[in-house]
Amino acid sequence: MNIPELKKSSRVREFNSYNQDIRDKIVYFYLFEGKSYRELDEELLNLNPEESRGWQTMGILQK
Repeated sequence: MNIPELKKSSRVREFNSYNQDIRDKIVYFYLFEGKSYRELDEELLNLNPEESRGWQTMGILQK
């Protein structure tokens, strides 16, 4: 099996905006509960999903 090398993003603004506990929960709920970016923005980050459109969660997960 050939696994490609990970490409890290240089953008860290969203990642650094939240503590490790929140980031851990985002990763868990995204991978194991199948939550969408918008759902996670609303449920864990308390953001309006119509305004954030999942961008905060996406920025955290892409780091």
